[in-house]
Amino acid sequence: MVSLAVCRDHPNNYNAHPEGQIEDLRLSLRKFGQVRSIVVQDDGADGYLIVAGHGLTDAARLEGFEELRADVIPVDWPAVKVLAYLAADNELARQGTPDDAQLAAICAQVKEEADAELAKLAAGTEERLRELEALVAGQNGDGEDQGP
Repeated sequence: MVSLAVCRDHPNNYNAHPEGQIEDLRLSLRKFGQVRSIVVQDDGADGYLIVAGHGLTDAARLEGFEELRADVIPVDWPAVKVLAYLAADNELARQGTPDDAQLAAICAQVKEEADAELAKLAAGTEERLRELEALVAGQNGDGEDQGP
């Protein structure tokens, strides 16, 4: 666990975290707690540089968290290796290709068995949840003709 009071953002973090994403991350923390660690580098002076998890850290601070579980990169990693990890963590995650039908089924199950907030989190956004619900409706013959 690392104290958020001694964590600072990496100056080269290139991912913006819009207000809507931070609100969703706050909701995620309320619904799930912290499931995944952030990644920080020990700065060698009783502090930490955030390398992965900037948005989650912002959301946690707004939720009143004082500390988060973190995987710690050693202080002796060269700055360029830390920078490469920061970018790789973001970009490797973007390479996934979702199966919309399977995600739609998951969201429908979550909404039915749990609640709409969890279904929205599972879909990513309220708009995406509506798109997935329309996909399910089309597959069930409940929607308009979807074409060939």
